[in-house]
Amino acid sequence: TVSGVEPILQAKGVSELFQKLKEENINTCIDTNGNAFNKDVKEMLEHTDLVLLDIKHIDPLRHKVLTNRENITPLKFADYLQEKNIRTWLRYVLVPGFSDQEESLHELGKHFAGRDHIERIEIQPYHKLGVHKYEHLDMEYKLEGVPENTPEQIAKAKEIFEQYFKE
Repeated sequence: TVSGVEPILQAKGVSELFQKLKEENINTCIDTNGNAFNKDVKEMLEHTDLVLLDIKHIDPLRHKVLTNRENITPLKFADYLQEKNIRTWLRYVLVPGFSDQEESLHELGKHFAGRDHIERIEIQPYHKLGVHKYEHLDMEYKLEGVPENTPEQIAKAKEIFEQYFKE
């Protein structure tokens, strides 16, 4: 598995690595937010067995609030994974007050429901483990004061997603 920051920004190098791994019959996996999509990424995906795709939010405006970017590219990336039938696990960070609205969870479920290449959705509970990185870099942490998820919030999201995904 290649992960960390955003590995598809170095898709050409990852592609070369994955080609060599495939020659040795080693499975390959990329952990990405899908925010880059070009010919190098497409080439890398030809040698990728599994994609762990972070979807921050299905709603374009709320996605932009969370990431300062629109969700057009990640959704195009997801469509390409479907087109090429590349095994995918969706990962969804459940941020209280930002990405936990029931209507948005249903919208995400409906958007991705029935895509056979998606094997599961993983709910990633919001945590504060990375706050120190922002402090160290003297950057504003935009989720200051946001509490971690309650077990009830996670259970509700799971209940909703179970309506749309096998696992």
